Amino acid sequence: MFIFIILGLWFVVIVTLGMTGFFIPTPGQLPWQLYTAVFLPTIFFIGAYYVSPVAKKWVQHIDPFLVTLFQTWRVIGFTLLALAAFGIVDLYVAYLGGFGDVLIGFAAVYVVYRLKQHPAFISNNTFAWFHYIGLLDFAVAILTGTYYNQFYPELIIRLFKYPMLLIPTYFVPFLIISHIIALIHHHQSRQHMT
Repeated sequence: MFIFIILGLWFVVIVTLGMTGFFIPTPGQLPWQLYTAVFLPTIFFIGAYYVSPVAKKWVQHIDPFLVTLFQTWRVIGFTLLALAAFGIVDLYVAYLGGFGDVLIGFAAVYVVYRLKQHPAFISNNTFAWFHYIGLLDFAVAILTGTYYNQFYPELIIRLFKYPMLLIPTYFVPFLIISHIIALIHHHQSRQHMT
């Protein structure tokens, strides 16, 4: 129950800040607001995991199937491609962000299927590589956003306005944390094998 309160409060904070224009970066500057929104929850989660026995126990009880299943939501990355088709988002941004998400979303279906059929698949390197590649895809998207804000801010500005801002400021950190939880389970399963 506590986690739902945290997720709800996090959502309210993101929406409230977004409605004020907080996440709209200054053209030509590093988008520190985006970095804060993506990395602060991630750092908070990692810190809580290593410091709090309650958080560590909670993470250990999360089903790795569920956190991997969350990654299937990334197929909605095709919306970036649709937005690019209408000239709302730059085509290059859409390709880098959209195609990566769609590929990860479809790959998640395979990984979830394998995990459901054989729970021991969690210790397979394919399981880990899927999550590492998912994190890499987010890194590429964040770096692309940084680049465009530096040199072509008018092409990316709409991604930082409500409701689009929910993707990079709420769902991306949520999915990054989901990847991390899955990798924690993978590493624990590998330790139990030795």
